[in-house]
Amino acid sequence: MDQSAPICGVSVIICCHNGATRLPPTLAHLLAQKVRADLPWEVIVVDNVSTDGTAELAQRLWLASAPAPLRVLRESQLGKMHAFRLGCTHARYDVLSFLDDDNWVDPDWVESVYRVLQEHPEVGACGGYNEPVFETPPPPWFKTQYHCFALGAQAPEAGDITWTRGYLWGAGMTLRRQAWKDLDDNGFRSRLTCRRGDQLSSGGDSEICAALRLAGWTLWCDPQMRLRHFVPSNRLSWSHVRQLYQSFGESMVTLEAYEMARVSPEGKTQLADFWGCWRRLLARICLRLISHPRQWVAALWAFEGSTAALEAGFSLSEASELLRQRSKFDRAVFEVFTASWKRSGVNRHSTLRHAEAAKCDPRRTLSKT
Repeated sequence: MDQSAPICGVSVIICCHNGATRLPPTLAHLLAQKVRADLPWEVIVVDNVSTDGTAELAQRLWLASAPAPLRVLRESQLGKMHAFRLGCTHARYDVLSFLDDDNWVDPDWVESVYRVLQEHPEVGACGGYNEPVFETPPPPWFKTQYHCFALGAQAPEAGDITWTRGYLWGAGMTLRRQAWKDLDDNGFRSRLTCRRGDQLSSGGDSEICAALRLAGWTLWCDPQMRLRHFVPSNRLSWSHVRQLYQSFGESMVTLEAYEMARVSPEGKTQLADFWGCWRRLLARICLRLISHPRQWVAALWAFEGSTAALEAGFSLSEASELLRQRSKFDRAVFEVFTASWKRSGVNRHSTLRHAEAAKCDPRRTLSKT
């Protein structure tokens, strides 16, 4: 697809794996969007190896009188990041807003995400406030684990969170297509697959944020951009939360490679200069466990509601994954540090960003293909 000139509008992309039972209210909320006539938008459902008729259901549910067109794409390689990439490739517009199949957006969602990126040309990605909707009442410990479920406020007020919070949740994350194109054209490839079917692997959204930060883009949060995140009863179990923490620990190893690449002294250009990153991270994890011995006891007993047990599971999973990557981690830091996509967007900020924002006319129409 030719992305040489921005086509102003919003592409809402929903990555699904067996989402037939979750998708109807998600699409219903999109059908209720209030969007001005001169702002084009579309909905893309990416079917990631579903076996429950997700794609067919989406096409049936989208009304002929819908305010925007809907397209269904099929990604045959299992993994949310593969579906993510396919959606980015086929999106028509310059704003890419990603929803999970259980996200119910407010009626002004499309207008809001477009407004934020138009008002802030330096922003590569933005997110908002995710309110929970429970199928059954949550257990008492849930109030301490909101963040695990991508719920609540990502910042107390609208503003730049690039070097404070430093990441956005994938549920409701909106990207500037040019920011993604800068990364993709310069060779960025995600090391994390994020969700793979029913497996609770994670971290793909945080990895994209880490790459955007290194590429010179700003991360933004606006709590007035709101969606409701449906939480089914089968996710409100203690075993589910423990699995989440373990997956967070595993993905943290990859995310640490980005962080170490950021703080490494300038001038290092040889792989040998990065030997020892693996040892430093392992030492840091071990020190964390030694400094909090109650985590070990909690991990052995693992009683429901114990935050210490969750933190122990996180640290042990991170250590296990780091040991698995013993021969690869230093190279990963080196590859991120020397990547051609790193800081690929910096020079654009003083020239092209504001020029593109100025010439981008939402009244432009897309020619039929």
